[in-house]
Amino acid sequence: MLKRLIGRNRYTVSCVCDPDETRVAAASERCGGCPSFPTLTEALEKDSADSSAVSFEAVVLMIPHHLHEPVALQAFGAKKHTLLEKPLATTVDACRRILAAAEQSGVVFAVAENAQFIPDFVKAKELIDSGAIGDIYFCKANLWESTVTSEFAGGFAQGWRSDMKLAGPFGTHSAILEQLASTVARASADSGLHRRHCRRWQHN
Repeated sequence: MLKRLIGRNRYTVSCVCDPDETRVAAASERCGGCPSFPTLTEALEKDSADSSAVSFEAVVLMIPHHLHEPVALQAFGAKKHTLLEKPLATTVDACRRILAAAEQSGVVFAVAENAQFIPDFVKAKELIDSGAIGDIYFCKANLWESTVTSEFAGGFAQGWRSDMKLAGPFGTHSAILEQLASTVARASADSGLHRRHCRRWQHN
């Protein structure tokens, strides 16, 4: 997402945060040498203490899923408009707390989910709404994510995304199926990692 933020005329990347020194240095360089911090806490402290050094109105949170709730609530508490990467959180209760805190804070809050804009989904929604394909009784979606060849550090199967406590259940994009129909009576999901295939791909 960082590359999509750079070079836009509507806003400026004021600073970047990452506990990894190598990653945060690279991000800072890509953003024209903007200030960098190990955590959002330090950035917020600097923003409050000396606005001439670092000043920002909004934050974009691209962090491991288990951190979504505490960091989002921190941003809300600082009255920062917030764009949070999908999924909203790893549990339903955490999602509810985030939404409640966002509403109470009065800031603009959104989740970065782009699937509803994919042409296939747009066309499917158009066909369903028009009645062209009749009543919908069942929808199914499959999501396959690259593993060892993933862009994420360490490979998908070795990184935090392979830990359900950190990443939560997968299938975020599949949730868009709910928007295709007006009423959903029941939903279910099944997810897992095919480690056998991952090992085979590594050897190739």
